[in-house]
Amino acid sequence: MPPKTSKKTAKKRAQKSAKQTLKKPAGKPLKPPARPSSRTAATAHKAARTPASKPRRKPASTPAAPALSTERQQRSLANMKTYFERTLAALDEGDSSFTPMPGMFSAAQQVAHAAQTIDWFLEGAFSPTGFSMDFPTMETEVRKVTSLAAAKALLGEAFGRFELALKERPAPRWHEPIVKDTIMGGAPRWSVVDGLVDHTAHHRGAIAVYARLRGKTPAMPYM
Repeated sequence: MPPKTSKKTAKKRAQKSAKQTLKKPAGKPLKPPARPSSRTAATAHKAARTPASKPRRKPASTPAAPALSTERQQRSLANMKTYFERTLAALDEGDSSFTPMPGMFSAAQQVAHAAQTIDWFLEGAFSPTGFSMDFPTMETEVRKVTSLAAAKALLGEAFGRFELALKERPAPRWHEPIVKDTIMGGAPRWSVVDGLVDHTAHHRGAIAVYARLRGKTPAMPYM
């Protein structure tokens, strides 16, 4: 059993312990965090509020507009002329007046009509009033043709005029629209070449039939 300690001795020990505690050096106080400058704080605040910017995309490059040209139409016209002449070669001057039925165009008149329509398409495409609709007068002119040789000459001249127009008239003019309120109104002028392809093919077929009715075999036009 430990010896008893008097109250006086306990008091002295407590006072001695308190003195020793006061003599111990106190730890260094912590430095307060440095306050950011007003400029730094404003920058940080702005960055916190601004959403992360997305990487800028390069604008898509606009493809260059194709150069206006009439090369395709020139090729179509040249092919059209070649095919018609190959089929027509089956007939000769002796077939000029042949017609399958009374009242129909003769062989010469079929060719003259094809020639006339080439000029009709060209004039109508550029006319401020559109295409002529005076078909009775046009038919009267065709029926005056009685010679196949004369009709062939008309055809060659008409093709020549159209070919020259495609080469000499500026391409932008061919891309302008045909006057409205007329045949093919609003379509680009060069589209009359497509109309000619269809029209000459129709009458080329008629010429082939005429040749067979005369006992002749027309050549394959595409070879």
